[in-house]
Amino acid sequence: MARSLYVLAGTPGVGKSTIGERVAGSLGLRALEVRELAGGRIEVDVRTLSSRARQEIRRSERDVLLITHIVFRVPDVTVRRVVVLRRDPLEVYEVLRARGYEASKVIENVEAELIGLIHAEAVSVFGRRRVSQVDMTDRSVEEISEKVMRCLESGCDSDEVDWIERFERDGRIEKLLNVLTKRSDTR
Repeated sequence: MARSLYVLAGTPGVGKSTIGERVAGSLGLRALEVRELAGGRIEVDVRTLSSRARQEIRRSERDVLLITHIVFRVPDVTVRRVVVLRRDPLEVYEVLRARGYEASKVIENVEAELIGLIHAEAVSVFGRRRVSQVDMTDRSVEEISEKVMRCLESGCDSDEVDWIERFERDGRIEKLLNVLTKRSDTR
């Protein structure tokens, strides 16, 4: 039987695993983390991930929620909906530093979140109608999980996310710029 695929994406440190496991359990989906597909390797090409995802989805007895920071197509698999989690870049910075990420990777991921790279890639690959973005900033896990479930089940309006505007409005743009210019001090 053909299985459907739902995707939960976002930069590292936004909370994909926490939300994804919770949502998958509530909706009866199989949670499939991209790190499982990578087999513990840090660098894996997209063709390999895509092929492994296809195999896992075909073997699954349930529809699958792919939890990933890499946006890619899976051949012969119907993608129903995609939710991209977004989070304040300064919070992402703190999470990744606490995880012990290399300084350059911390900044690379903060920059990716700042410009909405994962959301833009998801829209490019899957189309605007299938993709929603959800801002996790200042919301509880329960609140985010509920919204993600609604988005996956029936679609939802995307949250407006413009970090630069928000940082300017909140008077935090200076702090963000300091973080981004301290490439060597992030660990």
